[in-house]
Amino acid sequence: MKTVAKLFRTSIRTAEFRNNVGSDTVRARRLKEFLKDETYSVYVVKNKETWEGYLVATYRHGDPTLTCHYFEEFVPGAFDKVGLALVLDHTGFEYMSCPAPTDDVEQKLVEKGFVLSDIVWACHSKLFDKVITASEIKIISGDAYAELSKDDKDVILNLISGAICEELEYDMRGYYTHIGPLAETVIARIQHANVETAIWRDGHDIVGIAQMRLVTPGVVELSGLTVAPTHRKRGIGRRLMGALFDFAQRHSDQVYIETAADNNPANHLYGNILRCKQVLRTLTLKRDPELISWKRVNGNRADRVLKEEPSIPVETTTRLTISDMFQSGMRGC
Repeated sequence: MKTVAKLFRTSIRTAEFRNNVGSDTVRARRLKEFLKDETYSVYVVKNKETWEGYLVATYRHGDPTLTCHYFEEFVPGAFDKVGLALVLDHTGFEYMSCPAPTDDVEQKLVEKGFVLSDIVWACHSKLFDKVITASEIKIISGDAYAELSKDDKDVILNLISGAICEELEYDMRGYYTHIGPLAETVIARIQHANVETAIWRDGHDIVGIAQMRLVTPGVVELSGLTVAPTHRKRGIGRRLMGALFDFAQRHSDQVYIETAADNNPANHLYGNILRCKQVLRTLTLKRDPELISWKRVNGNRADRVLKEEPSIPVETTTRLTISDMFQSGMRGC
């Protein structure tokens, strides 16, 4: 009977730990490092008392997505579709996201039921060097935002709210990975020192807005870009984006942009027009409740067990361990 359990730092001193990974093996040392880091949660898949593999993950409260950073299989196929479903059912998360650093890893994840959900692009901060800034663009960072009229602020709020709703339609989860950013959060950032925000005016009307921010020292992200539907396909978004690259150059050589995999207009702009490079592709798995059932054991104690005939057949092919699966997600941070 397969079950899932959470490991803790104190697990290192147990006989169960030594029996399954040893005390000073490479595998044991690697697992110890994860257990000593409070950032991570570590889950082990067991077959009775034998460990078949472990998975390292992080999560945010209120977010239905468990982010997998690394997993190691002691038994080939430990984290097949059923093994992953066990982890999701044990933790209560609806989704599991996982990075695909190579095409080979991406293919293996697809075979496990993952689908491409997010793309991170990167471009040089000098991408827009010597491009003349349009007179319609105004920087509203810092105190400049406070000087805008109430009507202008309402228009900006509506533009951002509409853009978020559009983005939600592209997200396979139906919401951002980290429950945001909400429109009010984007507005609140405008006056921060580590954020640059630009608007596009058509006469007196604000029809576009773009925002770039310094996430951490040396890491700059284009955190938002939208144009009113009536003014799209005129190059406004591209030029708004370019107006923020002076800010980017002061902090980093690279600018990162995250998009939903199904957001074809955005991916066309960054990939085909601006020739940005894909640096990270993230795949996401949705929990399948049909793979797992509950069984009463020892009176009132319940463990998660496999159904006798799961809806999706258990994979029997041997799979190599997937390693180096680390990710730094930026959406909604």
